[in-house]
Amino acid sequence: MCVLNNRAYLFGGRDTLGAASHLLYTCPCYHKSEGVPRWRLVDCEESPLPRWGHSMLVWGEQMWVIGGENSSMEDMADIHRLNPNSRVWKEVPQRGEIPDRSFGRSPFRSFHHVVAHESTMLAFGLVQDFRGSKSNDDMVALYAFDFCSGEWSRVRTSGSLSIDHLLGLVVYGDRLHAIGWEGKSPNEGVQVWGLRLVEHGLHWENIGTKGCKPDARRDCQVTFLASESRVVLHGGLTTMAGSINVSDDVFVLSLESTTWEKLHFDRDSCERARHQHCAAYVPCSSSVMYSGGSSQPRPNAGCLATEIMHIPSRPDASPISPPLHLPRYSMGPHRSHRFNKYCCMEAMSDITLVAGGKPFPAHRIVLATASPNFYQLLENAPHTKHDQVSWSRVVEMNDLSADVMECVLKHIYGCLPIVPHHLAADLFSASDRYGIKGLRTACLSVLASVLTVENIASCALLANEHKCEEMMEACISLASESSVHLASVFGSPGYLKLNRVCPELSQKFTKIATERLLQKLQGSSDTGGKCTIAPMPYVGREVVMPGVKEKRSATIQAQKLSHSNI
Repeated sequence: MCVLNNRAYLFGGRDTLGAASHLLYTCPCYHKSEGVPRWRLVDCEESPLPRWGHSMLVWGEQMWVIGGENSSMEDMADIHRLNPNSRVWKEVPQRGEIPDRSFGRSPFRSFHHVVAHESTMLAFGLVQDFRGSKSNDDMVALYAFDFCSGEWSRVRTSGSLSIDHLLGLVVYGDRLHAIGWEGKSPNEGVQVWGLRLVEHGLHWENIGTKGCKPDARRDCQVTFLASESRVVLHGGLTTMAGSINVSDDVFVLSLESTTWEKLHFDRDSCERARHQHCAAYVPCSSSVMYSGGSSQPRPNAGCLATEIMHIPSRPDASPISPPLHLPRYSMGPHRSHRFNKYCCMEAMSDITLVAGGKPFPAHRIVLATASPNFYQLLENAPHTKHDQVSWSRVVEMNDLSADVMECVLKHIYGCLPIVPHHLAADLFSASDRYGIKGLRTACLSVLASVLTVENIASCALLANEHKCEEMMEACISLASESSVHLASVFGSPGYLKLNRVCPELSQKFTKIATERLLQKLQGSSDTGGKCTIAPMPYVGREVVMPGVKEKRSATIQAQKLSHSNI
């Protein structure tokens, strides 16, 4: 189960007879007070084969279904994605170092765990102990799948990950958290391991947790409350005095303080005890939605109804919200159905844009309606003889690379599914200069999702150059989130470069971030210190358009070099 645009989607699973399903259901994400959610069937084309034990996640405004097991207990090796607007499933081609391919087995096993991080899906091909035995090295193998290229790669890590019962994966900050327990030491309860997702830090380490730690269990659900940096563990099968019991426990782990807390609810309010169920976080109401599962130790002993469980906020701390609040990138149907087949097509084109030495056929009316800056650009474009009888217009886009130009055109014509992470900074600059608001918003969302203490300085330079208050505020908020974050920013190579390139901006950034952190440490209720983008002598930039004259700063090239850190 997953949540996309405030709607829950449920695909596949097993019925009470043990048969796998290929149906997709959806319902609005209600608040608990609004009653029980009502599911409805979604009519889709080219649905994946029936399965259960698969995983679902959301990335790029699409739902992704990975692996699973069919009714014949055979593992499935495919990946499918669905755009809820088109309701057409598409199988995703896979290549590269596909998990387990070298061992002659199916690339996926059921009951694995996946999590999205930037443009990558991280996957553990784990199985529960009752599904069969595997060597520990095989079970803790971590793989990465690139959403954009469809390529798998094995992630080489160091350190000892003592785990053979993985319950869930969570990415918080720059660290991957694996939550589970070791079969040799079940009395130690659920433990947490951490892996820093940095180039030179792929080392597993046990994160010592405090508080009321959950007992070892299986078939439970682990859900990440992203806006509050907390993890909720619910239900599952526990063993006590040789007896297997279905649990109704709810535990919450704060990733900031690494402290477990057991929540207490009115047991008569609803039937909470379940295992082999599914769950999804509902951001709009700080709730977790649970559906299906069984209230009896044996599988498929009746599928339970959907339940929405509100997770109370911590009394001693306010929820941590993402620093940058922007609408998700979504390509409207008015463009995608009308113009996408004409993108970069020479037929009926009446203008050629040249970027990086590569020509891109285009249509003036499409470009002019996309941006007033393009309208001005096209008005000043000179005519060039195209052949013996016709004349065309050729515009040299000297400020854009070929890759950036291609993405800009794909966005305008409605066929850019996602913003490539490695081009997000350059695309943001281009969309800001040419006034393409939808692409600018999409790039901001991507830049916010990959913002770390290592690239804050580069993003601050970019924000200052384009007078983008949202991005600057995001940088300030992340840097002042904790003393550890601020110290990491000040010690990063990007910040040292910021000191050299723009000392005035560096001083301003340091002052505001430090004041913001001091307010937090002192418990002040004053929320001042908002960063505003004041004019600086080095931020002048020329928007290079034929026939348009504007100023260029001598330090722009130095600022561009810093963007490579993003």
